[in-house]
Amino acid sequence: LEEAIDALPASVEIFDHQDRLVAYNQRLVEIYPHMLREFKSGASFEELVRASLARGGVPDAVGRESEWLAERKAARATQQDPLLQRVHDDRWLRIFERHTPSGGIVGVRLDVSDLVHEQQRLAASQAHLQALIRAAQNGVLTLDTHGHVLELNPACEQLFGFNATELRGSHIELLFGAGQNGRIAGARMVPASLVGSPREISARHRSGQELTLQLSVAEVLTETTHRFVCIITDVTERKQQEMRLRQANELLARQSTTDGLTGVGNRRLFDQ
Repeated sequence: LEEAIDALPASVEIFDHQDRLVAYNQRLVEIYPHMLREFKSGASFEELVRASLARGGVPDAVGRESEWLAERKAARATQQDPLLQRVHDDRWLRIFERHTPSGGIVGVRLDVSDLVHEQQRLAASQAHLQALIRAAQNGVLTLDTHGHVLELNPACEQLFGFNATELRGSHIELLFGAGQNGRIAGARMVPASLVGSPREISARHRSGQELTLQLSVAEVLTETTHRFVCIITDVTERKQQEMRLRQANELLARQSTTDGLTGVGNRRLFDQ
């Protein structure tokens, strides 16, 4: 039995009804090598914790050791859920403690450092991505598979005149309009139909102002997620400038072939 317990990937510790150490496996020593001399039969849980704190073994307790010890003892007496604890060398442990019918405590400590570090990297990456999206000048919309808004950035709020709270859960037809943009009347706009090359699409600001937008949609499909990300660029001003330039060119062409007073075609018109 002792060999079997030592072979476990998690540490095992057994305390009696007076919270004194009765037995433990080799894995506990591997996790706390600086505590080798303290791990002996009869040592109390409080003595072991104080020795670890004195060596800086619990970074979160540095500077408040007494308060941390009191909190840890209170949690040990009542806590049912596993405890996640950071110890030396940025090692993270998931600690399970269960009371025995005789009043003792059996503890199991599982090293979950790799998992926690990966979660930290993902959280940092997500925070970086969110910062980029919030700072982006283009509108960014995240949609579910049916076309309902999940998230949007500040540029999108400014573009359409709605705040994020108002748009979350709304269908994109609120922004792009039903029966517009070349769709068959009565057909519901779905994100999957918008995936592909960037396209120009008509929309309206909350005030009623017509907008011309360039829309790019990408599908995000993983084992646990299926959504669509929209990148929206406002090209309304550019389109208006193009229209004004075209109208100016048409006016110039007319003026070059007609008399300014009579409007009658001049020789250049007839030469054409």
